[in-house]
This record gives sequence, structure tokens and C-alpha cells, in this order.
Amino acid sequence: MRKVFMLMLGASMALLSQSCSKGNDKPETPGNKPTTLLPDSACYRATYTDVWHYTTPQLYIFHGNQYARVDLLTHTYKGLNPISAGYPGVPFTSFDAVYANIWIDPMAPKLIIFSGKQVARYDIKSNTYLGLDSISHAYPGVTFTSIDAAYVDTVTYSTPQLYLFSGTQYARVDIPTNAFKGITDIASHYPGVPFSTFSATYVSTWFSTTNKLIIFSGTQHATYDIKANRFEGVTSNSADYPGVPFCQ
Repeated sequence: MRKVFMLMLGASMALLSQSCSKGNDKPETPGNKPTTLLPDSACYRATYTDVWHYTTPQLYIFHGNQYARVDLLTHTYKGLNPISAGYPGVPFTSFDAVYANIWIDPMAPKLIIFSGKQVARYDIKSNTYLGLDSISHAYPGVTFTSIDAAYVDTVTYSTPQLYLFSGTQYARVDIPTNAFKGITDIASHYPGVPFSTFSATYVSTWFSTTNKLIIFSGTQHATYDIKANRFEGVTSNSADYPGVPFCQ
């Protein structure tokens, strides 16, 4: 599976040479404060990495009705945009959690967006809203009424597994079959991580030979080695994502 994932990642990264910009973005405005502030436990409400629109991977960080963009290779803050401008058609004013699904259709990666009890699908490359569903219908067996964070694990199992976090628990779903695999407490699966709840997550593959899960809570984030099941420390958001104005 690792080999298959790397082939898919290679195909996605090949698209970077097109050096295109996110077609529906308005100019981002560094320093523009967000108009809606959430509690400190959700300074970074949702995050995902875009490898399709720019020449280097870009981290999108959502908070209230806006999102910030950060170049992951240079850790350079690129400014703010309103969600309504960057994701036209999506009927949510704020995002609770997001993840990019490249496994069902690698040539047309989908951004999966959670808000309240609903989930939207958005074509990342074409910037097209694709429709709405309920969490209970889209992920049968998952009993959460809302999702706090989400990411995909491609190294622990033979097929990619979706992790959906809500409160102090998470559900696991097999992506190819959409089969629900159960619910587990965060504390038992992420030993050492000092957060009881996760507000956002993404998987970093650019600075290490192993996949690192980045876990946000409040004004901090933890790094966790997925393959080794090892907590590697906590850092302030302002240190690794300088300039992002959320909860500063």
C-alpha cells in the first residue's frame, strides 16, 4: 500500500509543475484580522495541504469565516481570504474539519468539508462545489453529530484509513469500502499527546522520512509519528506558522 500511495503522491506532485493559482481566490490580505473568533480550543478550526495549485505545498488554516494560507516549505504566511471567495458554492459560513481525498479518484481530488451535522464535497483542482450530505448518511456507523478534525492514515493499515475526531473520541473508516471500523478514545491511541481533544490535524510528509501527524489544540500543536506511534513534542502555533493572526 505504501508503494501505491507513493505513486499517487508522485502523480499529484507532478501537477505542481503547472504552477497554477487557485482559480477562485481573491487576493489574500496579510494582517487582515478575522471577523469571527472561536474559542481558544479551536484557534485552528480545520487544516489541509494543497499540492495542486502552487509550486510548493500550501497549508490552509480555517478559523471562523476566513482561512489563512502558509507555504509549508518556507513557513511563509501568505494572507487571509474569506471562505465564500475561496470555496464558491459551499453552503457553510465556517468549516469544522476538512481532509483531502485522493484515493477514490486520484485525478480529481476532493476536499471533504464538515460543518455541524453535514458534509460537503468540493473538487480541489476545478474549484467546483459538488454537493451536500449528512455525516450519518455519508459515513454509516459513525455516530458523531459533528466532526472536530480529520486525517487519513496511509501507513498503519493495508488500505487508507480515515480518522474522524469528535470530543475525546475518534472513529475510523476504511476509505476504499467506506466501512466503519469502530470508535476509540483519543487518550488510548495517542499516548503522550497532552490534548484531550483535537481541533485540527494534517499529515506532514515533507520534513521527515516518516509521516508526521500535526495535531492542533488551542494555541499549540503536537507532532506525532504515525508509524512509530510516538509523541514528539509540542510547539506554539506562532513559532511554526508565524504571521497567522488567529488567536494571537
